[in-house]
Amino acid sequence: MAACLLAACGGSSPSPAATIPVTSTPYPQATPLVFPMLGVGTANAGITGDAEVVKGSGAFKLTLRLHGLPPNSDHTAHIHLGSCAAMGPIEIPLESLSADATGNATSVTNVPREYRVPDGGWYADVHQRTDAQGGNASPMACGDLKAA
Repeated sequence: MAACLLAACGGSSPSPAATIPVTSTPYPQATPLVFPMLGVGTANAGITGDAEVVKGSGAFKLTLRLHGLPPNSDHTAHIHLGSCAAMGPIEIPLESLSADATGNATSVTNVPREYRVPDGGWYADVHQRTDAQGGNASPMACGDLKAA
C-alpha cells in the first residue's frame, strides 16, 4: 500500500546526493610543459630525463624524472637563474631526488608562485650530492625551462 501511495503522489526513493569528483592533482586542467634534462659533462653523458611543469593559478608543479644516475644515490635539485649554457644563482630549491638501484629517480615540487620565466631565463639542475644548497657541488643534469 505504501508503494502505491508513493507512486500515486509522484514520490520515489530519495536519490543519492551529487558527488564532486576528487582529483589527485592540484592542477587538473593544465597542459604540462615538458623540457629535456641532459647530463652535464662527459662523466654524466648517460643521464637523461625531463622536467615537467604544470601551471596552476598562483603556483606550479615541477616534476623531475631522471635515468642513468648512480644507483642508490641522493641529489639536490634547484631552479636557477640563467640557462644551462650560462649558469646563474639558485632561485628556487626543489625536492631532492633519490635514485633507485637502477639509477632512476623522480621528484615532485609544488612551487607557490606563478610560473613566469624571467628575461634572463630559468633552468633546472640536479647536483652530485645533497648538501643544503648544492652550491659547491657540480651539476650532473640540466634542462632549460622555457616560458609558455
